[in-house]
Amino acid sequence: MPLIRPSLARFATHHKLGIRTHMIELPAQALVALATITATLITSLIGLVSLTLSKELKVSEMRRDWIESLRTELSEYFQAMRHLARASDELATSEPGKAGFKRTKLEEAIITGNLSFYKIQLRLNSTKPLHSNLLKSLGDIENCYSSWPDSSDGCGEEIIKKITYSNSCARDLIDQEWKRVKIGEPAYNRLRRWIVPGSLLIIAIFIAAALFVSYK
Repeated sequence: MPLIRPSLARFATHHKLGIRTHMIELPAQALVALATITATLITSLIGLVSLTLSKELKVSEMRRDWIESLRTELSEYFQAMRHLARASDELATSEPGKAGFKRTKLEEAIITGNLSFYKIQLRLNSTKPLHSNLLKSLGDIENCYSSWPDSSDGCGEEIIKKITYSNSCARDLIDQEWKRVKIGEPAYNRLRRWIVPGSLLIIAIFIAAALFVSYK
């Protein structure tokens, strides 16, 4: 019996050490897997943030170009309509053939006004309130301009009033669009607001799951 006890003791000691070694190796393996998963998530997070920012910058750039183009077309349209308003008043008050403007200039103003008007129409969205207000005000100018040949008194003053109102509507619309450029697109703002907390939550869940499996 005394000879057997040392063997049993050594066996028990080795067996316990093996269990301890196994328990030590299991968390190490879990940590390696956890580190791999975490690194993958962080890489994906960085890629998603970069993609979101690049898309938002592109959309903002396109919106700035849209604003500048709309501003140019509106200024050309208002200038052409002012020229027609002056022509209307001069034709109404001058003797035939003695108006103080050239016919070619008048034709150029008509062409420029029509072209700019249709460009502006295609840029605006009638379902949005500020867009709709501007479209309506421009339509009023067109209606007044269309009635010009039938008016013996001219309609220059009325056209100028409607141009002034349309200019006010245009400023409201452009101000709103510039605010959107400064603040950022709503969809990207929501994504940017939730992407970091959501990713951290996923990483925390993976860490908790790995620790739970390791020490179970």
